Amino acid sequence: MIEDVLRNRWRQVTRLYTAWPTTTVLAGLCLLIAGTVAINLVFMALGRPTALNLLVEWAAHPTTTKGDSWDFMRLAREWLSANGSAPGLYDDIFFAQHHKFQYAPTSLLVYDAISALGFTPTHDLLNRIGHFTIALTALGVGVMAFLMIHRMPAGNAADKRIASYLAIPVGIALTLTFYP
Repeated sequence: MIEDVLRNRWRQVTRLYTAWPTTTVLAGLCLLIAGTVAINLVFMALGRPTALNLLVEWAAHPTTTKGDSWDFMRLAREWLSANGSAPGLYDDIFFAQHHKFQYAPTSLLVYDAISALGFTPTHDLLNRIGHFTIALTALGVGVMAFLMIHRMPAGNAADKRIASYLAIPVGIALTLTFYP
């Protein structure tokens, strides 16, 4: 009797993973993410630095990140304010002053947009905007992954539904752990 119940349960479980391979792949990715988080939690408990430390610190304290690129962008914006559109931005900031400003001048438009709205583009404000857009991007990728799987023509409805919901955390996790 118990053997029959277990055999039937095993058939139900294996049917899910053999009927639609995408469900298997996404379930595997979810398990991989869960395992990675578990390993990071163990290392965190032991006081070792982990990638999860960075993510938790980033999420918990959005305004405590250092100036990093903002300092160099501010220098470039000040240079453009003083010199207009004259050539030499990179020659002066990057090569002569040895500041790591390697961005296109259009990246400085965010400063003007924030100023035009009546705000001062401080590191605190810029970091909050950056954190909000990263979180929004991660959520958007999760939703797109859900919709992509949900709209696939293959597979039965139950398998597609499971795979669609598994795609959400995979999309979010892959977005939050991508460092270019």
